[in-house]
Amino acid sequence: AVTTPPSGAVGAAGPAPRPQPANANTNADKWFKDNKRRIMWVLNANDSSYNILLTHSLLSGKKALSVNGVKVAAKGKALMDFGGRFKFRVGKVDMSVVVESKFTGKFLYSLRMEGLKEPVLTCA
Repeated sequence: AVTTPPSGAVGAAGPAPRPQPANANTNADKWFKDNKRRIMWVLNANDSSYNILLTHSLLSGKKALSVNGVKVAAKGKALMDFGGRFKFRVGKVDMSVVVESKFTGKFLYSLRMEGLKEPVLTCA
């Protein structure tokens, strides 16, 4: 005779799945992770390489900028995220990262070298 294990018992297929509340968002971790952007520029100058990393949380508006793993600037939470500008130096060159809001939930990220009209690199 074949018997079935009681509900929640561990069988050959493993434990029964835990019930989720009706309003539980099982994709919450993925959603929060998808709301964080990491933009990296690699700049080679004077026989040196610089990794410039901007981290931007679309949910909270927080932004942080680091050069070669050292945080050089940060901006806190913003109710309305209109972008921002970070100024810093790479060697003897004044640089900036500009974050522009397109008011559609999209942002434009530019690496600029002071003294030049056009950005060095831009990404959306």
